[in-house]
Amino acid sequence: SRIKTLMEQLEQRVELNNQPDYEQALSECHKWYIQQRRTFITASVTSAINELVLRHQRDTCALVTNKRSL
Repeated sequence: SRIKTLMEQLEQRVELNNQPDYEQALSECHKWYIQQRRTFITASVTSAINELVLRHQRDTCALVTNKRSL
C-alpha cells in the first residue's frame, strides 16, 4: 500500500507539473514493475502452455479452441 500511495503521488505530479524528472521516474517505476511481473509469471505461463501442448499433442484445433482446457 505504501508503494501504491507513492505511485499515485508521482502520477499526480506528472499530470500537474509536467516536469521531465517526474516523467522519467514514473517511466522507470513502470519498467521495474513490468520486469518484476514478468519474472513472477513466466514460469507459470510456460508450465501451463507446456501442459496444454502435451494434453493436445495430436489435436492442434483443440489446443487453440478448447477454453475448458485452461
